[in-house]
Amino acid sequence: MTGAISDSQKWLTLALVSGLIWVLYWLLPVLTPFLTAALLAYLFDPLVAKLQRYKLPRSVAAALVLAILSLLLVLLALL
Repeated sequence: MTGAISDSQKWLTLALVSGLIWVLYWLLPVLTPFLTAALLAYLFDPLVAKLQRYKLPRSVAAALVLAILSLLLVLLALL
């Protein structure tokens, strides 16, 4: 049969996936801030772009969005 996966290929794939999961598990404390920053940048970029359409410079729009987000987080913590 052509295209069939042999047992050794299955075990190698399982070992590689297990190794990758193990490495990611141990790197999670280091990767978490980067993943959080990437998620926030992805979520709030449309808002920054919308503020840019209102003739605000990108740095000012980003600072404004960051300030509003920080204020919301502080208010949430106080509640």
